[in-house]
Amino acid sequence: MEPLLNSSFSIGGLVEHLSYLLLVVAMMMRNMMSLRLVVIAAAIVGCAFALIWAKNNVMVFWHVVLVMANVLQLMREWLTNRRARFSSEEQNFIDGKLYALDPGEARFVLNLGVWADGSQGTQLTTQGKPVENLVYLASGEVDIRFDGATVGACLPGNYIGEMSVLNAGPASATAIVSEASRYWMISGTQLRKLHSEAPNIAAAFELGIAQDLRHKIMAANESYLSAEPGK
Repeated sequence: MEPLLNSSFSIGGLVEHLSYLLLVVAMMMRNMMSLRLVVIAAAIVGCAFALIWAKNNVMVFWHVVLVMANVLQLMREWLTNRRARFSSEEQNFIDGKLYALDPGEARFVLNLGVWADGSQGTQLTTQGKPVENLVYLASGEVDIRFDGATVGACLPGNYIGEMSVLNAGPASATAIVSEASRYWMISGTQLRKLHSEAPNIAAAFELGIAQDLRHKIMAANESYLSAEPGK
């Protein structure tokens, strides 16, 4: 037992521990680029252990393969990000809501949805009926009506349907375009697929949605206070 303990806490043993520790840290990361960089670091440390202490050429080979695979993936992602191009309305959307994504990821997300023009009277959600799409309003205005009465409005930069779209739940209110609008929308089906297959992208959406809800609550509070008698 003692020789084993001594080898585990020798310089070589500590280097091997560091290699595995870095891999564990990498698995806890949500950002793919950071994950790959830490995996590369772990493989380099592991390669050093295999070459200097273990004298194991097979271990050296597979650590080198691991480094090269991640370097190639980083190069591919770099090229994808470099080639990504956005219109002014797309860039405004990214800056306001999808700022946590890399350009390549943002391009991928935007391609999953569609841009549309809504004329006055276009209905985006219907109270009591399933919400099928998440809508990002780029320009114009959308009235929010509850039991036929207008109770608020969504303005450029707001999401519409964010509370119910993920589970296709019923809309709490009706959203109707009140002036010519431009918006981007993605189906609830696509969003649910992102949540299961690309959690880092889903997390970026959730961040933007949480920010939007906070702004809406603040605006509603300000409107309520200004409407109070004596205010």
